[in-house]
Formats: sequence, C-alpha cells, structure tokens
Amino acid sequence: MKRRTILQRGIAFGLLFLIPLIILACQNAGQAAPASGPTLTIFAAASLTEPFNELKEIFLRSHPNVEVIFNFAASSDLANQLIHGAPGNLFVSAAEKPMRLAVESGRVNASDIQPLASTDLVIITPVENPGNVQQLQDLIRPGLKLTLAASETPIGAYTIELFQKAGAAFDQPDFPFRILPNVISYEKSARAVLNKVLLGESDAGIVYRTDTRGSSQGKINLIEIPQEINVVCPFLIAPVNDSPNAELAQAFLNLATGEEGRKILSKYGFKIP
Repeated sequence: MKRRTILQRGIAFGLLFLIPLIILACQNAGQAAPASGPTLTIFAAASLTEPFNELKEIFLRSHPNVEVIFNFAASSDLANQLIHGAPGNLFVSAAEKPMRLAVESGRVNASDIQPLASTDLVIITPVENPGNVQQLQDLIRPGLKLTLAASETPIGAYTIELFQKAGAAFDQPDFPFRILPNVISYEKSARAVLNKVLLGESDAGIVYRTDTRGSSQGKINLIEIPQEINVVCPFLIAPVNDSPNAELAQAFLNLATGEEGRKILSKYGFKIP
C-alpha cells in the first residue's frame, strides 16, 4: 500500500511537470511558421567569389529579408546547368561562349547581356619558384610541372589562345605542343589551378590576373605575360529570363554594374568597361 502511494505521487508530480509543456506545444502548433523571404540564386564564374561576396553584404543592407545563394563554378559548367533547366536568377560568365550557349538555350535574352568587367592572364608560381620560371618561354623547359585549366573552360580556351599567339610571336609554331608534355593536370577552373600552385603541387600555372588578389596575394609569384600576346578576358552579366524574382535579379545586376560594384571589382584588379 505504501509503495503504491509513493508511485501515485510520482505520477502526479510528473503530470504537473508535463502539463505546462503540453500547453506550450499546443500553443506553438496553432501558430503559423514565420514566412521565409525570397531567394536570389546567382550563377557566377568562380573568379568572382571574393568581390561578389562583398557585393552580397552591400545588397543585404537594402534587402535584409532576401536569401542570396551563389553558385560559383567554371562558366562552362554553369551554362550547362542552365541549359538543363537549373533554376537561377542571374548568370555571370567569364567568357562569351558560355553566355552565348545560355542565349541559344532560351534561358537568357541576348538583349539583356551587359559587360561587367575584364581581366587578362598571368603566370603564377609558388613563392620559392622551384621551377625557376621567369618568362612564358620557360614553360617548355623539360621536367617543369605545369597545371592548366581544361580546354572546355573559359580560362582553358584563353590559355590555348595565348599559346597560339606566343607561337606566332616567337616564330615557334610548335610552341603549344612543346608545353603539353609538362602539364601534370587539367583543372575545372582558374581557382583550381591557383590552389594547385598554392599547395606546391605544381611549379607553375596560368590564371586570371584577378585570381592573384584577395586571400592569395603575397602567397604566390606573378610572372607577367607580354601585353602584345596576352588575352583580354571579358566577364558578362545577364538576368535569367524565367527568373521568379526578376526585380531582385535586376537590383543585384544594377549594384554590380553601378558605382559601388565598380569600386569593388576594381579593388580586386578587374578592369571596368
């Protein structure tokens, strides 16, 4: 009998503890979940990672309820995603071809494309420069470990164009073919090439000049490419024409191409049209 009384008291105490929690749970269940704000998805060339993250902070000051999501990758990959129906609001390409493919697929209107910025190419090496690279011609030296971007990427296509121009300028038509034996890997973006060099896995690489700014500045050597054979690399921006948040997409585009955007892009070494 005594044991049953103790058990009953324990049950009663437990109920007294649970009742407030049950009431609170019921009250919360009756309340609607707070509505989430709109989402702005931006497909942008990986080389824009740092300046666009700065632009995001400025954008959120005037659009605090918007969730800004970046998809940073090689422009060729981004165009392929858009062609296959990936949802997005803005497309920023590091070359004309991926943007043209987006237009041909119907995801971007040609009349909406605007120039954003441009850059050119540089050779990079680790700080200690183990391959003793001093100029473009040194890239054909036997035994050098060279990392390049894959030919299907914008930076890869620009690199091939550079080698062809160099071959003509140096009166060495076979110049591009003499470089190829030194290539130890082909990467999917300029940033991936940069990382290979930063990690010391490669003696040299070719990237956009703007990739050498920001967090990588001071951690690599830059070897200039003669201006007469260098390649100008344009960045283009356009809204996706089936964007569910067209006004927000236009607002970010206006920011990127406006005075504040130009200042930030210039800070990272981009040339403004």
